[in-house]
Amino acid sequence: GCVIISIGDSLRLERYRKRCTVIAVSPDADFYETFNIVQNIFDSYDAWEDELSQIIGEDADISRLLTCSERIFGNPLFAIDADFRILGFSRLAATLEANPVANPVSGGSLRLDAFDQFLELHDLSMHEREPLVLTLLDQTTLNYNLFESDVYRGCLIVLYEGRPYRPSDKPLVEHLGKYLLVAMQQLAARAPE
Repeated sequence: GCVIISIGDSLRLERYRKRCTVIAVSPDADFYETFNIVQNIFDSYDAWEDELSQIIGEDADISRLLTCSERIFGNPLFAIDADFRILGFSRLAATLEANPVANPVSGGSLRLDAFDQFLELHDLSMHEREPLVLTLLDQTTLNYNLFESDVYRGCLIVLYEGRPYRPSDKPLVEHLGKYLLVAMQQLAARAPE
């Protein structure tokens, strides 16, 4: 897997298009500006990865993991456990009091009007291991089920309020899901019995 970024197009690139991704930028693009844009993209993902690792190392706070991920997804996020209780929510999700899907500031569970439809749709997908795009009460969500040793532990949900769904969100939500599982394990180990 590689990507070739070319300023301008060339017939020679056709050979590479069959083997990898080729991004042809406008021929009048500045080399240094193009390089800096690409570098900024890599830097933002590196910073996200560093912050996720730092949170896991400090307190494994699920809401902090979700809040730091808002800038990557551009949308509110929340996580529920296997009993459909909210484990954590991002800063944007906390402001969604009118949202029919979740009202995390009102007791930590899915709102009743959304719960039945969520169960109806989610029950069909609880064994799904790939990220799944669902529409719930006219709200598009990306859902990623969290499994530990083949046991369903919960679900990570991205609410598409800020920007629309992109196929590239699926590998990102899987990556974040790995951190959430680690956080859930750490928090469970610290919980009093």
